[in-house]
Amino acid sequence: MAFAKLAESPFLKGSDLTQAVIVTIGATREENFKDQQTGKERTVAVIKFYELEKEFILNKTNLTFLLTALGRDERYWINKKIILRPIPGMDNRTKQPIKQIIVEIPQSAPHAAVSPGPAIAADEIPTAWNTDGQPVADPVAGPVIASAAIPDPAEYALPRNAPGPRDTPF
Repeated sequence: MAFAKLAESPFLKGSDLTQAVIVTIGATREENFKDQQTGKERTVAVIKFYELEKEFILNKTNLTFLLTALGRDERYWINKKIILRPIPGMDNRTKQPIKQIIVEIPQSAPHAAVSPGPAIAADEIPTAWNTDGQPVADPVAGPVIASAAIPDPAEYALPRNAPGPRDTPF
């Protein structure tokens, strides 16, 4: 029985979770790994949770999400709650179906630097939203309604082949 535990990975993987779980970040660190495919060293971000024994290696997608949602300085992530959700995925090497873990922010977790503004008349249009998607008071435009919907980024996104600032001649 003790040998079976030695064979287990110390890192969390999708098959370890049967459902989404809310966890609290206890520590963050970097770790160097040797890539089994290329033999090159690479550095990964690792999170330790208070509620789980296993640590979680952040892939680029989850790392980028947390940098955006919780801030660029990981020291301020400590004691923040996140959701770990297992989803179906595909192993890039073997092309076999696997469970992956995506990171989400709980709706009730206060993680935004701004607080929602007061509710006002329904005919006013919100000008700013916090990371929960709630409208906030804009210091320039004033208060906003609390029931406003988040704008869909697809409505104002540029097409993929649209010229960007670097493509514009000076």
